[in-house]
Amino acid sequence: VSTQNGSMYRGNKNSLTANITPRIPDTQDNYPSKFVTYFHMDPENPNTIYYASEDKVLRTNDAKNVDSNTWVDLESTPRYEKISVFSTTRGAYSNENSYLFIGGGENGSVFRLKDPKNITTAASASKRISPPDIQGQYTSAIAIHPSNPDIVLVTYSNYNVKSIFLTINATATTPTWIEVERNLNVHSIRSAAITVSNGQTQYFVGTARGLFSSTDPTTQDWVLEAPNTIGFALVSGLVYRPSDNKLLVGTHGNGMFEATVGSTLSTDDFANNKVQMVMYPNPTIFELKFASNQIALSNSTKYVISDIRGSQVDKGFLKEKTIDVSRLKKGVYFVQLSENKKLISRKFVKN
Repeated sequence: VSTQNGSMYRGNKNSLTANITPRIPDTQDNYPSKFVTYFHMDPENPNTIYYASEDKVLRTNDAKNVDSNTWVDLESTPRYEKISVFSTTRGAYSNENSYLFIGGGENGSVFRLKDPKNITTAASASKRISPPDIQGQYTSAIAIHPSNPDIVLVTYSNYNVKSIFLTINATATTPTWIEVERNLNVHSIRSAAITVSNGQTQYFVGTARGLFSSTDPTTQDWVLEAPNTIGFALVSGLVYRPSDNKLLVGTHGNGMFEATVGSTLSTDDFANNKVQMVMYPNPTIFELKFASNQIALSNSTKYVISDIRGSQVDKGFLKEKTIDVSRLKKGVYFVQLSENKKLISRKFVKN
């Protein structure tokens, strides 16, 4: 965790016992940092953390044991621009296919570092690949496709500037950028994510006026998501987990939301008072969860699962409003719940 002005700590669920704030070698001084301390733990290589010290990149490949004196100083980005965001590619680490993208908070620069886990200096290893005509912008987010590092979405939070750019050849020597802000041209863009569900890529951007999505922002306008739940709150953070299609949505002033990416976000379902029961995630891999604003679901609620031919394949009782479907084969199924003489059926897909 981090607190203001660069402080950083490591611990467990009971306490934070280790102060690991990076310290300048041979001094008692901490590396300078912005008021809001920015660091990035690589989700695929969680022992690797990148820490922004103004224009410098610090790194550890031993997060479990790092202390204030063992961070590696990778020096400054080529233009000495203060860093506002990091983003790393997904998948197993590879010297050839792993990248760290860095966003600048002064001139809107975007830098690409190949093999970031092993580089020794950011200045010599990084290449500036910024979108065209970027000057004075604050890079608010860099979103990378979960399985294709060539697809990258970059956003800027300034008003009255071109604020959303997409490239589909981010690893090329000189990437080609497309400006895709479309109907969001008057918005301030604060966060971004790229998701994939059932082979469909979907782009999300968090703005100062709500969460928006598009399946192809080069040809389709952005659509407001969860208008009755998230509403027009400032969406300051988006985090996507490809393993189960979970999207976390952090707002400024309206709390945090969890959604399952698919045909519709589950947050919309909860906002609809006419819906007797919500089932998510759908499609699913491991489990089905249920919620209702009209039916009292409990551990005594019975369920029956049938396959597409009508044959019963499983039955039992809900456990904490959840059914374990991990043993089912891939396919389309129907689940029926029985509670207080009411029967509710839903269709779901097991991946």
